[in-house]
Amino acid sequence: MSVYQIKMNTIKSLTGISPDAEITYKPDSTVIEFYNRLYK
Repeated sequence: MSVYQIKMNTIKSLTGISPDAEITYKPDSTVIEFYNRLYK
């Protein structure tokens, strides 16, 4: 697993909310923006 994947899966498990896009080993700006909007 990549560091990005570990971080996104941790955020997913803490919030209990899954992003629209699948979390893969490659950084995806859609997933990052999803959690940024959720945080704000």
